[in-house]
Amino acid sequence: EIPIGANISINNPVSVAIDLGGKDSYGYRKFPVREDSAGERVSSDKYGRNRYKPQVTYSEQFRQGAGNLGIGMLYDFGNDSDTYQSLRFSQGYGMLGIGVLYDHGGNDTYIAEAGAQGAGLLGMGILYDNNGDDTYKGYSIMQGAAQVKGIGILLDVKGNDIYHTHTGDLYQDPRTWLEQDDPLYIGSLSQGSAWGRRADQPFDDIENGIFLSGGMGILSDLEGDDTYSCGAFCQGCGYWFGLGFLHDDSGNDSYDSRVYNVGAGAHFGMGIFSDNAGDDLYFQNLDQKGLSVGYSHDLSFAWMQDLGGNDRY
Repeated sequence: EIPIGANISINNPVSVAIDLGGKDSYGYRKFPVREDSAGERVSSDKYGRNRYKPQVTYSEQFRQGAGNLGIGMLYDFGNDSDTYQSLRFSQGYGMLGIGVLYDHGGNDTYIAEAGAQGAGLLGMGILYDNNGDDTYKGYSIMQGAAQVKGIGILLDVKGNDIYHTHTGDLYQDPRTWLEQDDPLYIGSLSQGSAWGRRADQPFDDIENGIFLSGGMGILSDLEGDDTYSCGAFCQGCGYWFGLGFLHDDSGNDSYDSRVYNVGAGAHFGMGIFSDNAGDDLYFQNLDQKGLSVGYSHDLSFAWMQDLGGNDRY
């Protein structure tokens, strides 16, 4: 339950944890918390949540391969099935630093809420899973996600994997928003997604006139029959000078999402989606809203390619 593989501050610039084997559980000390109606939030830690917006975590603890003004790395070299659970800033996350999580094998489970699983803000975060049927679960800004001038990479080499983030239609339909929802949660912003900061429509509600370019978010899966689900701005989406890229090299895969996805660029962004083989399914389980499949908006670039197989859209 301790925050291993994560540096604390600039005075503790490097933290490295190495595990050589075993069925491991990486977590944190949990505190009771009211969960949201979607049932996708994890239990709070000692930092708690916003009293008036309980769906918003206040967690400031970096964990499980995370760098904050430094370098944090966690290497698990075993072949057993491991479990990773955290809230934010974890599982391959870099903020003004570099964070790396490497898992060598096993059917692993990764659970977090936001800013995790290969994500970066003014830094670099990498999650590298070498083998196994893995499950990646979270809410937003994860699974190959980059915010301002960051780099986020999730690379999974082998296995039949599941990638899931919040699937609510929070972008187009405010009726589905949670009460007093945090603007940063209105979309998944995940699975190969990159965002910049628009000062004319700031998601942080800070009126300061500062525009900042987006980073580069990459999700790459090389082998297996995989399942992807998310909400908005995901699966190869670039927004405000950001580059988002989702690449799946093989297997019979399934993609479900709502809007701005499967190769989409918005407001000077670049979104690229590439599925190289397999009989794939697109939009079979969610009410798809459009602005997708090689969709470019407002001086952006979008590219979607499916290079083989009998596919269904």
